[in-house]
Amino acid sequence: MLGLSLACTKHSFLVQSLAELPRIMAEAFEVANAGRPGPVLVDIPKDIQLASGELEPWFTTVDNEATFPQADAEQARQMLEQAKKTHAVRRRWCWYGAGSSGAA
Repeated sequence: MLGLSLACTKHSFLVQSLAELPRIMAEAFEVANAGRPGPVLVDIPKDIQLASGELEPWFTTVDNEATFPQADAEQARQMLEQAKKTHAVRRRWCWYGAGSSGAA
């Protein structure tokens, strides 16, 4: 599972014991909120899902301002104007391809 997810995720975690689950979840949230946007995979095997026991809480905070920057009024106005112009175009067009071909 982890090998397959490398191409489409920022990072993949494998939980190997119930005790490390809180730490891995906290790390996964940090990775997901840092840097470029993208998904993070946390692989929790069935035996860990069905396990019972005590978990130590692992506290962390997420800086929402950095994760979700607020647009100022001028940016919001410009985005609304651009959306209106795009909506006003009579003939629709689509641009396909050019995804990751020039990324390297």
